[in-house]
Amino acid sequence: MNAEAPKPPQPQNSKQLKHLVRAKVLVRRAELSNELRIHASSVVCQRLWEMREVQSAEVVMGYSSLIEELNINPLLERLIGRNTHVWLPRITGPGEMEAAPIKSLDDTRIGPMGINEPKGAVSDLHKAPHVVLVPGVSFDPEGNRLGVGQGYYDRFLANLSRRPYLIGVAFDEQMVRAIPYEDHDIQMDVVVTPSHIYR
Repeated sequence: MNAEAPKPPQPQNSKQLKHLVRAKVLVRRAELSNELRIHASSVVCQRLWEMREVQSAEVVMGYSSLIEELNINPLLERLIGRNTHVWLPRITGPGEMEAAPIKSLDDTRIGPMGINEPKGAVSDLHKAPHVVLVPGVSFDPEGNRLGVGQGYYDRFLANLSRRPYLIGVAFDEQMVRAIPYEDHDIQMDVVVTPSHIYR
């Protein structure tokens, strides 16, 4: 995917379309069985581990998954065991977040949104991660992402000193044909699901 390629014009009601897509995909994701979630998470963690971009990254920013999200903890543990610098996001205010390093998955505490957040101070290592594993409500094959609607990742990524390699992480059931976008939306470089890698 070429993040710099111009995007075709979108209809004026993109916010309404986003709301409809988000509602539909959230229902679909909530209906997934535990068995499917566990298997899909295992497959995606292995796919991510084998990617050259992840293997060569000095700093990888992951995320702490909610129960409905694809669980990447096994991958984060492998990266920490290999001495890769692993960062996790931390909410700092409405629509705002930062990232801080962890030495293990135990270096976290429950944040204001009920998500595990890093306890430690923010690192200035190279000022930005090399790879960011990005969760979302939905993605499309072109790398467009639909989040929860509060702009956390869009603001965080836009404020980094350099653009990292962005990997969307999702169940197959979260993929849709096309996601409406707005000028502030940031496109993924690749989206990884259990069955496919969309580049």
